[in-house]
Amino acid sequence: MQAEPDRLAAARVALARADARKADIEAPPAAESAVAVSRERRREPPVTRVGGDVAQDVREALAFVLRSSNARPQTEAELRTKLAGRGVEPGAAETALAHARRLRAVDDVALAAALVEERGNQRGWGRARVRTELRRRGVTDDVASSALSALDGRDELAVATALAGSRCQQLPVSLPPDAVARRLVGYLVRRGHPPGLAQRVAREVSGLKGAWD
Repeated sequence: MQAEPDRLAAARVALARADARKADIEAPPAAESAVAVSRERRREPPVTRVGGDVAQDVREALAFVLRSSNARPQTEAELRTKLAGRGVEPGAAETALAHARRLRAVDDVALAAALVEERGNQRGWGRARVRTELRRRGVTDDVASSALSALDGRDELAVATALAGSRCQQLPVSLPPDAVARRLVGYLVRRGHPPGLAQRVAREVSGLKGAWD
């Protein structure tokens, strides 16, 4: 049963690399140029075949899926959208995606699990925010619910408190407690924590004693 942890670990590593590339906006000009060239090489002209060899369409679609997945882990829905944008017929696209699933190049279950681990457990996002992210990526409700079960039993109060405490350290020390509390509520809610929990945590972390304005 070693294959499943290996697949999950690989998805986590790929997600981390993708996030690092997205955050790397301070690279020197030469590095930026190299990255741009690399990305441009991956942008191939769309396929607009009319009629022709269906088997060849499938091979080309599969090759694109493998290259795209290797560059960044993606869901079937994301890849399906890209294939449609390249003019690949739906039948050829679905056949290519089926091949990619068999090759484990596309695995929504592993990707969803990695997203829940990274966003939910490592970043401290609330369940609602993680679910929204999974839905945005095109993960089905069944797969999303299964992946989110990894957060069952989590101490939501402790998670939100740790997140608020970290955020509070970044706020100006001159802010009064009520202003700190308001900012913390917004911060926690945007990260998927329920408003009631966010208010409770914000009051505790900010040291607010009375009612805020």
